[in-house]
Amino acid sequence: MRKTTAALLASVAFAVLGCGSAADITADDTGAAPAPAATTAAPQSVKVGQALTVDTGAVQATWTVTKVEVKDADQYGGTPQQGKFVLAHLAVKVTKGETYTCGCDLSIVDAGNKVFQTGYGSFAGRPDYQVANLAAGQNADGWVVFDVSEEAAESGRIQLKIQQLFGESAHGYWTL
Repeated sequence: MRKTTAALLASVAFAVLGCGSAADITADDTGAAPAPAATTAAPQSVKVGQALTVDTGAVQATWTVTKVEVKDADQYGGTPQQGKFVLAHLAVKVTKGETYTCGCDLSIVDAGNKVFQTGYGSFAGRPDYQVANLAAGQNADGWVVFDVSEEAAESGRIQLKIQQLFGESAHGYWTL
């Protein structure tokens, strides 16, 4: 019983340190290190190609959607159920601490605030974004696929959401 309790407490401590208890997301459109924003501040909105910096206190990372492509079908002729495939190239670089890059949630939000989660499709030359354990100075990148309505493909926003164990989740957007 003691070993189980100790293992559970160690797992919770690791999750708190890795995910943080509060996160700030700030826009970095100048290349300079942005000042931390309050978690109650309005979500940051940037253009594709600009960075959002996430600071959980224990970890700081820069997330960038570098490119976006809209497709009617994948390489095998598979078509999206909602109307269009949106492919987003995501790059993350940890600048302080250590984290699992899976600590985020990406979705597309249309003008009516309908949320579209990631979808499935296979695209030649577009390797999937893979979850990786990154330390300071390391990076990962790849493509995230969404199955969205035509409206969302034209005028939606890609939402980055960092889940928190305690408090509100921080988030920011890239406009399509």
